[in-house]
Amino acid sequence: MSEQRIFIALTLPEQIIQDLTDLQSGLPDIRWNPPEQMHVTLKFLGNVEESLVESLCSELESLELEAPEVRVSGVGQFAQRKAPPVLWAGLTPEEPLIEMHRAIEAMTGRLGFAREKRPFRPHVTLGRLKRSNPRRLHEYLELHHTFGSAPFQCTEVILFSSKLTSDGAIHEPLMITPLAAA
Repeated sequence: MSEQRIFIALTLPEQIIQDLTDLQSGLPDIRWNPPEQMHVTLKFLGNVEESLVESLCSELESLELEAPEVRVSGVGQFAQRKAPPVLWAGLTPEEPLIEMHRAIEAMTGRLGFAREKRPFRPHVTLGRLKRSNPRRLHEYLELHHTFGSAPFQCTEVILFSSKLTSDGAIHEPLMITPLAAA
C-alpha cells in the first residue's frame, strides 16, 4: 500500500504572509520558507496509508471548528540538539488555537494516530538555519522580538500532503475545510 506524508494546518491571509516574508532577511546561512509554505501546523501525522486519508478527510470535515482570531506576536527559535535552530513567528492568543489543536488531537487519536508528546506552540516557521551563528541569531531575534500584526482570522483548515525534495518540501492540499465564523 502506498503512503503519503500528511499534516493538518491553518492557512494565513495574504497580508500576514507578506508581513512575515518581510521578516526574511538579515541572516546568513538560512533556508527561508517560501510564502506558499507559510501556515500554522496543527498536527503532523507523518506517513499515512492511502486508505486512512479518506477517513481523515471525513473526520476533519465533521469537526465543528470556529475560525480563531489571532495575531502574529514576536519571533523566536526552536533550538534543536542535533540540528541548527528553526526560526518562527508566534501567534497569540494561543488558547483558541490550543483548543483547536486538542480537538484535532482527539479526532486523530480516534483514528489510531499517536498524540504529540511536546506541548503545542502555535507558530509559523520562517526558516531553518543551515548552521548556527549565535551572535547573528541573537541580533536578528532582538531586532524583531516586538514584531506584531493586526488581528486576523484563520478561515480554513487544510489537510496537506507534503513531498520532500532536495529543494525542500512541496505541500499540496488534499482537502480544505472552511471554519465557522466565531
